[in-house]
Amino acid sequence: MIDHRCIELIAVTENELKEANTIALAGCGVIYVVPELIQMAGVARSLSNARYEICAMIDYPKGECEGVAKFRGVQTDFFLTDSYDIVLTANLNPSKIAHEISSIYSFIQTMINPHAKICFTINASMRTSESIEMCAKAFMKHPPSKIKLEASPTTQPTKANVGVHKKTMKLIRQHYVSPIVISGNISYKAYKQFAIINKIAVSPQQYYKLIEDDQKASQCTDLDQDQDLDQDIKVDD
Repeated sequence: MIDHRCIELIAVTENELKEANTIALAGCGVIYVVPELIQMAGVARSLSNARYEICAMIDYPKGECEGVAKFRGVQTDFFLTDSYDIVLTANLNPSKIAHEISSIYSFIQTMINPHAKICFTINASMRTSESIEMCAKAFMKHPPSKIKLEASPTTQPTKANVGVHKKTMKLIRQHYVSPIVISGNISYKAYKQFAIINKIAVSPQQYYKLIEDDQKASQCTDLDQDQDLDQDIKVDD
């Protein structure tokens, strides 16, 4: 069975948000949305009497703007969300990495909501090992509530897989210990590997694939048990 408490959802279109809202009723804790969908997400949550957290993804998916420039042009709805997931800029030198994290953290704390939960997405597939470690060191001074590995759920399999995720998590935890959200090309294998102690962020389409693969795995287990039972009966005979 898929543990919905480990599942977080990513929605970037209206249709995905509708699907995510339905899925979240099973117990998912967070839906990440682009700023344009914040109001729609609030209405959907209210109408369905759901309790999930609405997290606004800022500068999704590549983190192309630097620092607080990521917040330019946001609408009033932006200030009504529960938390913020900021996609950090990937191609900065070490000194600028620390400055960006510091400026964004301070901006949210002083200008938006001092109690807001902050998630930083590092887009590990676009970074060197040194860059990932620099982010982790900067988080020590400006601690986020969690770290997300990838913004897009459809990161290339060669750049986001079980082995790569493990390596990234090890680099981060050498310097900073924080809840980590595993995202980017989440397969059933990745879910089984990480969901015990980590959150998994997926699109609605990936969620349905996880359900399908979990059912197949369950059927295979039942078949193996039936075969073992048949063998036991033959031995007794």
